[in-house]
Amino acid sequence: MGSLMQPKLPVIDLCGDNLKIDSGSWLSASNTVRRALEEYGCFMVVCDEASWEIHGAMFRGTKELFDLPVEIKVQNTCDKVGFGYGKFPKMLQEYSAIETSRETIQSFTDLMWPSGDNTFGETALLYSNLLSELYRVVMRMVFESYGVDESTFEDFMQSTSFQLRFMKYRLSHTNETNTGLPPHTDADFLGILDTNQVRGLEIETKKGEWIVYEPLPSSFLVMAGMEQWEDPCSGASGAHEVRYSCGLFSYMVETVKTPDEFVDEQHPLQYKPFNHFAYLQFVGDKGKQGRPRGYGVDESTFENLIQSISFQLKFTKYRIYPTRTRRILDFLLIPTSDLVGILDSNQVPGFEVETKKGMEQWEDPCSGASGAHEVRYSCGLFFVPGWRDSEDTRGVC
Repeated sequence: MGSLMQPKLPVIDLCGDNLKIDSGSWLSASNTVRRALEEYGCFMVVCDEASWEIHGAMFRGTKELFDLPVEIKVQNTCDKVGFGYGKFPKMLQEYSAIETSRETIQSFTDLMWPSGDNTFGETALLYSNLLSELYRVVMRMVFESYGVDESTFEDFMQSTSFQLRFMKYRLSHTNETNTGLPPHTDADFLGILDTNQVRGLEIETKKGEWIVYEPLPSSFLVMAGMEQWEDPCSGASGAHEVRYSCGLFSYMVETVKTPDEFVDEQHPLQYKPFNHFAYLQFVGDKGKQGRPRGYGVDESTFENLIQSISFQLKFTKYRIYPTRTRRILDFLLIPTSDLVGILDSNQVPGFEVETKKGMEQWEDPCSGASGAHEVRYSCGLFFVPGWRDSEDTRGVC
């Protein structure tokens, strides 16, 4: 039997006839772009090889940027979350991100190279223009594929702000993770990533499958933000050299909302309008505070929970069953009453778990001795909330 085919990202050619608006090729490419974003949240786009000269110059400049002393790089500061210079604790990535106006790019260049003898600014402007034009093509295709009129598209583009981000993935040290970044969700609207034809990025599909991004020559990765999960694992991809990547990420200046003409009784509003940069600040604040991003519980509530928890250390022995005339059960099906438990079975199989949630978790540690001819043991630590407040202090506990 042959091996199962691994899922691959769609590859879309946006060169030549595909860029002739209203042509059959344009309409076909528009529908392909829309379907790729709906199904995968991203796709690989192949572009004109002539643009790859700008790409090469940009990556040479990116290496020069990260070779600068740290005291120079940290001068790139910004009040907006995700802009400026930054490093992720215990991760391999460092980044420097700026807005894409000519003035901002030149100011950044003068700040990094005050002597004024560097062409970084000119290259960065050409590169950002290249990617922003690609962004415009992709978004116009999406709008037209959904039947949105041109004036609404132009209003959308007027409300778009771009970030140009440069990234470096250093080599991992001994006994250090080789993960560039953990699985995460980007908070931009749409991003275009250039990995310099280096593997390492992984993307999770709606079906929970992870796809390894395998870039082709003269290609970029187009990613929808906010919903698309990605895992740029193995920043140096197991290789023996530092890797770099660049990207253009878009953000909405105006309030993000569904146009009124698309909302009616049959199609009610699904999402509240919001300010994109306020959302970035919200995400950034939650990340700094280390709070659970899924449930949004505040830190004081978390600390109160920790203060109310007692720990139970439990030692368990499973004797040898005298007969084998029936299935050996050390426990019948029982629910645990702890909040969270950590069990050490000494690497012995026999424990079974029935999937439910929280304190309704059912367990069946069947066949404690697993049919073997020796006694087995296990240990565990169990977290029980509320014991510290209990007036019942009888016994050892």
